[in-house]
Amino acid sequence: DKVTLTKLAAKVATFDFDQAELQDVLQYLRKTAGVRIYLNWRAAKSVGVDRSTKISVKLKKAKASAALRAALTAAAKPGQLTYAVGEGLVLISTPKDLKKLLPLASARPAAEADVDRALAGALEKNVLKLDFKEVELRDALQFLQEVTGTNMYISRAGLKAAGAKMSAPIRLHVTDVPARLALVLCLTEAADTGSLGYAAADGVLLISTPDGAKALAALINSRPQAAKTKQNLRVLKILSERIPTLHFNDVELKDVIQFLRDAAGLNIFMDWRSLRPAGLKESSPVNLHLKGGAFRTALHLTLADAAGQRVSPAGFIVEDGIIYISTPAGLKKLREAATQPTTAEAP
Repeated sequence: DKVTLTKLAAKVATFDFDQAELQDVLQYLRKTAGVRIYLNWRAAKSVGVDRSTKISVKLKKAKASAALRAALTAAAKPGQLTYAVGEGLVLISTPKDLKKLLPLASARPAAEADVDRALAGALEKNVLKLDFKEVELRDALQFLQEVTGTNMYISRAGLKAAGAKMSAPIRLHVTDVPARLALVLCLTEAADTGSLGYAAADGVLLISTPDGAKALAALINSRPQAAKTKQNLRVLKILSERIPTLHFNDVELKDVIQFLRDAAGLNIFMDWRSLRPAGLKESSPVNLHLKGGAFRTALHLTLADAAGQRVSPAGFIVEDGIIYISTPAGLKKLREAATQPTTAEAP
């Protein structure tokens, strides 16, 4: 950031524009000042500014920072557009949006496990050039997934809460930025009414609202309750094993659970009586693409996706070698029933 601030403090020989488009003025600053500039056009639109907004500015030997402020003031009313420097970029948006964007841009995923440290390292890999012109969010994320070689889970509920769609057009032109920053900027472009962020758990990049991603990561990093019996320990071991590949496109929940039963050779009991009122039905669609995730991670993500919620309303415990899936209230009843001593009537 010091390098960028130094460049902004340098003077620009000429800054003379008459009814020029804002996007062209910013491009001129990029080249003459040697700075990387990102403007959140979606946020700018909320104050009546777009790429073709015409501005007139005439300055001589002004600092690049002063020229930038003059351009933004000419494009919108004073104070409606501002900028900050973060992660080596000049970030331009509304004050409200910048307040959300800056912490997201500088955040790093918590990485306690080896798989998450590897994921965090992959996100630091520089993307030499991003030139997205009306690229759909799904394609932008696919590109970043391929560049970093990471697993991604995209919460449909998280997208909905942030007013984003997989078909949202992404307009992003940046060079030589870490993949994590490119990801944040793509998510910022897509979110219309809220914020999108990410967290890491079990080597999977979880994309949702910032709070939703953290909550889902905490759930995945938790371990199911189970008494330390031989049967249960066998199940817990299998739950920690890696599943090679999962590809589910609108597959019904009951069929996904059956697939997981067959793939792992485990007994899974679905407490449908408790699950249905919580939004988990036999026919609930599951969209999940996962490579190399642990079985328990696949189970958590399956339930969250099927429920259409940022965090699943269901969980699971292991009892007598069986995985019981239900709501928290349902699991409490199942646990009590499993530990209840049995009695036999005298003949």
